[in-house]
Amino acid sequence: MEILKTLQRHVRILILDEPTAVLTPQEVEEFLGIVRNLAKKGTTIVFITHKLVEVVNVADRVTVMRNGNVIGTKAVSETSIPDMARMMVGREVVFRIEKQPANPGTPIFEAQHLSVTSASGVPAVVDVSLKVRKGEILGVAGVSGNGQTEMVEAITGLRPVDYGKLLIDGKDATTDDVEKRRGRGMAHIPEDRIRVGLNLGTTLNENIIVNRYKMSEFQKFGFMLHTAINKFAENIIKLFSIYGTVPGGGVATLSGGNMQKVVIGRELAGSPKFIVANQPTRGLDVGSIEFVHTTLLKERDKGAGILLVSVELEEIMSLSDRIVVLYRGGIVGELDAAEATEEKIGILMAGGSLDALEQKEPEAPAAESAR
Repeated sequence: MEILKTLQRHVRILILDEPTAVLTPQEVEEFLGIVRNLAKKGTTIVFITHKLVEVVNVADRVTVMRNGNVIGTKAVSETSIPDMARMMVGREVVFRIEKQPANPGTPIFEAQHLSVTSASGVPAVVDVSLKVRKGEILGVAGVSGNGQTEMVEAITGLRPVDYGKLLIDGKDATTDDVEKRRGRGMAHIPEDRIRVGLNLGTTLNENIIVNRYKMSEFQKFGFMLHTAINKFAENIIKLFSIYGTVPGGGVATLSGGNMQKVVIGRELAGSPKFIVANQPTRGLDVGSIEFVHTTLLKERDKGAGILLVSVELEEIMSLSDRIVVLYRGGIVGELDAAEATEEKIGILMAGGSLDALEQKEPEAPAAESAR
């Protein structure tokens, strides 16, 4: 609707900032076709995106920026995705993280018939049941606005549950506050690192101990032990390669990637059992995305159960061991990662059924099968 409103004014210059963030794969393909047709008819289009595949599919020229500076401009026909990534990050980037097969154990988290109301008073999550097992990543795919935010807020204690039950490590946590859920081994990487994940008006030290300041190693008789806090901050900075700050320094001037590393470092310190990662790479460059993906896989391999919520299909398919699709607040399908394709997930994201797709797929000829 926003794009149609702009086009009816017969604009000559159209600026699109991450325009495919809320579209299914099928809708993205159709949308990019529309953009190409507009360019053919004479419209000048500035297409801002961090998805390099979209650059290749739609752009004539590409300008890469890093840290507020223009690194270079090239014709798309004369460059490649690895080249663009190298310009964005300043080094080689691994796009597909190699992961070992999952070794799932018993359920670490379970939602039973979960129903949640949105802030506007309408049903946002409807009768959702799912399990996350130790040592696996359960991916939740879906177009933004289909109940993901409300579901995560209910699971992490930020929104009340209307109906249903939440279990963490086999124990009822439905009415537990955030502190109690964390005490049961939960960690939360929120979708909005600035509004929810960090307090930009305080220091790095205050941000990384906000979930553990009551621990005896960081306070005594109500007084903060700054030497211990500084040492903890130094370890987080070193372990998660956070650039641009020091223990006691600020976080407001950090890049988006380094802000996310602060949140992840804080949440993963102490080896949590159950990790809720909601849009963990939103707005990050390809280098930071690589770091986040590698870190989450390491936690899975250490035995943590991870609930990964993302609108990025490539991220869901790359990291998940199982995938559920959320549509209008309900789960419309579950796929094993080995059988999941963009087409299948895209159909479910739009509220469709896989039955028609399975009937449409032709059987392989006998000779081809034998070969």
